[in-house]
Amino acid sequence: MSPDNQATTEAEKFFEKMYGWGDPETLKKDLSAIIGNNNVSLDEETLEKYARDYSFVKARKPSCVIFVETQEQEKVYGPVFASMTI
Repeated sequence: MSPDNQATTEAEKFFEKMYGWGDPETLKKDLSAIIGNNNVSLDEETLEKYARDYSFVKARKPSCVIFVETQEQEKVYGPVFASMTI
């Protein structure tokens, strides 16, 4: 299995396990294990910043915000994280 496929599989397994979780600290801990501790934010100011966009969809504050550092991380994790609602 290539590193890309392995990383995507790990993220997919995490999200399968995670549906219905309500504990933000557990969410951050588990996501940090996948993407790195400095790349996951539960900070209220950051959550509010990413709660809105310019679409007509009703604003909704995210459970967390995930940052990627490289194009490789975006390629591997972006599709998995973007497709999930937490």
